[in-house]
Amino acid sequence: MVIADKINRIRRLARAGETERAWTLFGQIGLKDSDQQPELLSLKGRLIKDRALKSVGEDRIALLEQARDAYLDAAALRRATYPLINAATIALLMGRKEQAKQLARDTLDMLDSGDHEAETPYWLRATRAEAALLVGQSDAARLAMSSAMESAPQAWEDHASTLRHLRLVLQCLGQSATWLDSHRPPPTLHFSGLIAIADERALAEEIGPILDEISPVGAYGALAAGADIVIAELLVQRDVALHVILPAQVATFKRTSVSCFGARWESRFEVLLDGADSVEIVRGPDSVSRASVMIADQVAMGLAVENAALLESYPIALRVTDGSTRQRLNGDSGAHDIIVHDVPAVRSADPIPAIPEFERRALVVLGGEWDIAALISAGAHVDERADHRTLLWFERPVTAVQALLADASPGDSPRVAAIDYRAVDPLQCGDCYEVARILAPLGNARNLVVSQVVAMALRLEAPDMCPEKMGHVATPLGDLTFHAIAVPAK
Repeated sequence: MVIADKINRIRRLARAGETERAWTLFGQIGLKDSDQQPELLSLKGRLIKDRALKSVGEDRIALLEQARDAYLDAAALRRATYPLINAATIALLMGRKEQAKQLARDTLDMLDSGDHEAETPYWLRATRAEAALLVGQSDAARLAMSSAMESAPQAWEDHASTLRHLRLVLQCLGQSATWLDSHRPPPTLHFSGLIAIADERALAEEIGPILDEISPVGAYGALAAGADIVIAELLVQRDVALHVILPAQVATFKRTSVSCFGARWESRFEVLLDGADSVEIVRGPDSVSRASVMIADQVAMGLAVENAALLESYPIALRVTDGSTRQRLNGDSGAHDIIVHDVPAVRSADPIPAIPEFERRALVVLGGEWDIAALISAGAHVDERADHRTLLWFERPVTAVQALLADASPGDSPRVAAIDYRAVDPLQCGDCYEVARILAPLGNARNLVVSQVVAMALRLEAPDMCPEKMGHVATPLGDLTFHAIAVPAK
């Protein structure tokens, strides 16, 4: 991979919020000390700024200073608005208001002169909005922002980056950011519903206008016969990115949740699956159970919430129910704010195959010496202890994380912990700890390592402890996405 490709990859990681992974890759390819290349200095400033915004106290100030200096060094080597406006905003975040104003005025002068490196109309106008805000020209900032949006109406990731910066500036200035709401990208949708419906056409006629009103940028859900497939087809007709999350392997899910309702559902399922933007299988027993359906629903909603956050937008849930039960948003709690559209429907008379209950468990692999008695008091159930390795489980991921963080310390070594979350058949568990076992060597005393499923559950139930995506690891089970939760100093 050539340097340019690696730099583009680092930028993509940074935009996806994978800050530490981007910073690690930046160092691995020897770019941290590239002090004479303005493009690399700007990228270095971006990465350090992102790390600073995830830090607190003295660490935050020190990192902000390093980021500002990297941007200023880049600005000294190239006549470009990007490093200059970023240095200005970072100066404000550091409390250096006069420096921020001066750098913003320099940015506006450069924009007015036209003597600067080429940039897209969107970024030039967005930069003007940010600079105007920093010098106290609120009306000019609003006009520039509207003009920027008009120049690139569907550049959602660019919009998100600008909105994130402007919110920071407004927060530092003690001003309301509500005027930015009109510029937010479209929402991200999570959908779910009845597995068998009596009147498919009536449901489609009711849901269509709702989707037109929501106009989502992407949607996450399963593809069971019934409401799921009806909604997914309507989304595809509207060119909405479709992301499918299934609670079992495709063949198993198709047999249990699609084919048994007729061949017409099967063919529609196959078309949607082939055309989906992504397909994710939630690991567990190769059986559709109430537990696996619940976990897959949490993953789908967590991914919708995550995507909305990356785009500085908001998530919406679309649920088709028969009115007999009111599903909670994520199965356990409604900790994350989300707009809900409930659509009533009548179940068909088709018999619904019975599925097992199973259990949901947060499975933990510990390495090193931990206070097992304290973890048991916090709700842990121990399965095995041998050779400084402990296997135990909690009923909920958030409980597992809270208990481990309470016992952990970044100074302890070599203690590690990895957590997975899945449906478990207590009578035929087999190696249900397989994912946690694979992830455990990736941890250390500074971080708890968690699977993608745990990360999505935490995003819903405990957004304040939401882990950071660290990457993927190739395994006999396929590529596994893993995340890390920093162990706080004590």
